Amino acid sequence: MGLTLTGISSGAAVVAGQPSPELLNENGTAHFGYLAALMDSALSAAVVTLIPQETSVGTTQLNLHSLRPIPAGTALLCQAFAQHIDLTVATARAAVFGEADGTLHAYGTATFTISHSQ
Repeated sequence: MGLTLTGISSGAAVVAGQPSPELLNENGTAHFGYLAALMDSALSAAVVTLIPQETSVGTTQLNLHSLRPIPAGTALLCQAFAQHIDLTVATARAAVFGEADGTLHAYGTATFTISHSQ
């Protein structure tokens, strides 16, 4: 999918991407599933910065609001921030912007289950 982790810090992550032709829908714009993968990648990366190394996360809910079609060739940045983390559950929020002009294309939240190694 061509997603790249371009920034990471405590509780935050930035993932960049540009939908390739095979990831466009019949209208020539980015498929909703591409946005979901971009956002899920950034959201989970933000969460894992705040949990112990021997734990892992799995997405249990992803809420994505697409605001406009994303034309072919649009470079995107997804900025994500962890919101809440406890022993078994984490939540995070994210926004997808056009890299060139900063246009907000989508935003959303996610919930993750946290698994501890036995």
